[in-house]
Amino acid sequence: MTRRPSARDVVAAIDRLGASGPTDLREFRAAALEVLRRAIGFDWYVWVLTGPRRRPTSTCSP
Repeated sequence: MTRRPSARDVVAAIDRLGASGPTDLREFRAAALEVLRRAIGFDWYVWVLTGPRRRPTSTCSP
């Protein structure tokens, strides 16, 4: 059984990416999400980071 990284391990990995990783923001985001995917083991973080699709709370006009 492999040990899952702690939150500090994940933050340190993302900090290392920021210091020496991709210069393009999209590349950095993709690399950071990959670190989270490996750390967490599934893809719920995508929903958390991008937010749920918001539906209008009301269809009535003001």
